Amino acid sequence: MNILLVIADLGLGGAQQVVINLANEFERQNHKVWIFDIKPELRAEGMVSRINKKVTLISRNSKDLKLNFFERAIAYIKNKLSIKIKAKDIIFKKHEAKLKFILLFNKIDFINSHICWADFYVSKSLKNHHDKWIISLHASYNNLFLNYPKDFLQISKTALLNAKKIIYIHDAGIAELNKTLGINLKNTKKIYNGVCKIKSQNNIKRKNLGIANDDIVILCASRAIIEKGWFELSEAFSKLNNKKMKLIFAGDGLILKEIKEMYSYNKSILFLGFQKHINDIIKLSDIVCLPSYSEALPTIIIESIYNKKHIIATEVGEVNNMLNNKFGNCGILIKNCKGKKLVDELLINLKKFSKNEIKLNESSLNYAIEVFAIKKMAESYINLIKTKI
Repeated sequence: MNILLVIADLGLGGAQQVVINLANEFERQNHKVWIFDIKPELRAEGMVSRINKKVTLISRNSKDLKLNFFERAIAYIKNKLSIKIKAKDIIFKKHEAKLKFILLFNKIDFINSHICWADFYVSKSLKNHHDKWIISLHASYNNLFLNYPKDFLQISKTALLNAKKIIYIHDAGIAELNKTLGINLKNTKKIYNGVCKIKSQNNIKRKNLGIANDDIVILCASRAIIEKGWFELSEAFSKLNNKKMKLIFAGDGLILKEIKEMYSYNKSILFLGFQKHINDIIKLSDIVCLPSYSEALPTIIIESIYNKKHIIATEVGEVNNMLNNKFGNCGILIKNCKGKKLVDELLINLKKFSKNEIKLNESSLNYAIEVFAIKKMAESYINLIKTKI
């Protein structure tokens, strides 16, 4: 099959990693795959480098996206004449031209878009392909309506109704979306995201970070934003005051500088920034903690399950279904809360680990590994494509 994956951007984020995992798996299954990002100027090198070379990232070479002398001159002249033009608009038109060329000379069997901006683009600009178009929902629409209650209702309805199939990962999320739109979306299918087994690069080891082999290491890997609960986790960990426990934050974002300064006194808290090989960090950790206020189906939890690590996470999105299955629990759920209540919940459970009171449930973990396999996800997508829509 010839498959085109359209994503809003290839910046740091869970949806972006899902697209990359899916593209790589499709390629491993001998499908021809292209990735097109709506905002190529937002690419993060750490994300782009994870894409297999046989997967065609349209305008893979960043030099392709830079303006030449003629284009810069045109932009300068038009700006002087007060004709609004932005460099990123020119970049996108060059980028889009390559997509049009690919569509012209290749029979695309299936278009799959991720994050609402990509859905809007496909709905408007690739109308001839709507009969082959499947949307993968993340949490982008819910976040969009949270910030812009009325502005995007109609364009969202149009996009979602134009698609032939809608894949969702979170029951409450699609129920909330239906309520907001005032419609009942048809042709929906629940398919969980998956991850692949990642070969360890062994680039980072405990000794490189000044961590002893017998220390208990807690990892929080996510974007550094308030909603991910970094402040509450730092506060709970500081209150624990256990010198044989270390807390690692892996990720970049708006609050990174502030939280680093706030907890600079605590030498047991490490801020590593964005990590290209997050699997290495997971492997050296004992506990993975995700105290988010909201999530859909967090990739970091799936990766932690694959590495058979202890998990602490707030009961948001599909996290309950991720950590509980027919064999029992493969992690600890804490109440969906924030502020002092979240600090208290985290402190209670971190104390259990400090006293070695928590044991891994191997049967539950092994079952979860099967559920969240990237191979299963990709095959479910292909089966959906092959069915009559």
